[in-house]
Amino acid sequence: MKINLFLFFLLPLCLSANYILYLASDIQNLTHSDPILNNLSGATLEWVVEVSPSQNSSWNNGVNMRSYEAVDTLFRISGGTPYDGTYSFSNDHPLGDLTTLSQSNWGALRLTFNSSLNLQLDGSEVEFNPPEFYLSGISPNLHSYTNLSDVISVFENSSYTLSDPYSVASITNYDTYETEAIDASLASYRSRIITNLSLADYRELFFSEPGTYEFYLMLLSSLATLQAQIDAIELTPGPQGVKGDTGMPGIQGAQGPKGDTGVQGIQGDTGVQGIQGVKGDTGAQGLDSTAIQTLRILEPHIQAGADGTFSVQYTVESSDNLNNWQPEQVINSTLDPSNTDKKFLRLITE
Repeated sequence: MKINLFLFFLLPLCLSANYILYLASDIQNLTHSDPILNNLSGATLEWVVEVSPSQNSSWNNGVNMRSYEAVDTLFRISGGTPYDGTYSFSNDHPLGDLTTLSQSNWGALRLTFNSSLNLQLDGSEVEFNPPEFYLSGISPNLHSYTNLSDVISVFENSSYTLSDPYSVASITNYDTYETEAIDASLASYRSRIITNLSLADYRELFFSEPGTYEFYLMLLSSLATLQAQIDAIELTPGPQGVKGDTGMPGIQGAQGPKGDTGVQGIQGDTGVQGIQGVKGDTGAQGLDSTAIQTLRILEPHIQAGADGTFSVQYTVESSDNLNNWQPEQVINSTLDPSNTDKKFLRLITE
């Protein structure tokens, strides 16, 4: 199991979605024949450019150069020189504040927010030259990127180096075209591409006290190391805890709906015959049926006549002793059946 820990105490200063491109030259302590250049001994020169990731190219030569406008720029001299201060060069370059120059296998990103990066110091025009972001072995050519965010991403995700300028600072006498300069080998160079920061935040964070930027870089490095260590932490599960007491039974739930009737089962086998029951009592004597019996014995059936009908005579008799019978009613009837193929008729009594 990994734990991800994020530290947010720098977040209030990092609200912008823009980029900061930072370049610096640290000049060694030196002695120079030119008094102005001599005053720059031990100075730190810093170039800071705020750019928008959505910025598209404002100019290109159609082959290998593109320029882009910056949101804001500044140049700073520090180190206890007579020229210490912060200077803005925003929109001073006619073609753009950043320029890419690239061939088939290398590319450079240079700060060109001023055509000559010049300052008037003690009556002389001093040209300051920053290093360049440089990449080798790239493909495609940087000229194919019209969006500045794509260009910066190429440098962010690659091992770029800094290309030293031909001189750190120089003064040219335009009457004689003689130039006095601080050689590039007399300075060391550093850079930084910072995301999600505005120039206003940068001023507050880096220019409030000397050495703040170096402290910030050290802090970023420490945080990155700490986060890597935290990401690598894997927790070992501890032993299983003691089983807790059984909880109280819950209340009975409501009765569920009646289920569907199941299918009828198959018929079972016929059971064995039961034992014979006890003989019942003799019943009372029934009425005499002699007349009917006589009719059934003597004339069990009547044959149809020639016209297909049946002539039937019924005699009902009564008796008070079952021996002597008296006629009560004689019924003569002719039956004409609906179907003429009937030939016989009989009387059945139950």
